[in-house]
Amino acid sequence: MPLVLIIDADPEIRRMLRLILEIDGHAVVEADTQAKGIDLYRHQPADLVICDVETTTPGPLEFVRQCPGVRVVAMCADAVPALQLGLQQATQALGAFRLLGKPFTLQSFLDAVREGLAV
Repeated sequence: MPLVLIIDADPEIRRMLRLILEIDGHAVVEADTQAKGIDLYRHQPADLVICDVETTTPGPLEFVRQCPGVRVVAMCADAVPALQLGLQQATQALGAFRLLGKPFTLQSFLDAVREGLAV
């Protein structure tokens, strides 16, 4: 069973994503800060990390620097084009991201998760 780590400051978002992932057959761990997420990942490496860009400081790039080889789905509001551009460039440079714009559909979320796990 694939293990997915969700990092998001909003407990309702984490709860919703956990439910979706568990129904889809994944084990899930959660963190409300990036520091906690990195600690969790180092003790129990997840197969995929789902990280909200706006609420996780310093962001998914730092997560990748501290946890090489991690696969990340970075969630980012569509209303933040400069941030999206930076993440897309980072995706190309590091090969570690799948950018998922918010709001997203259930299907696009599951597609991103499945794509991340298939890599």
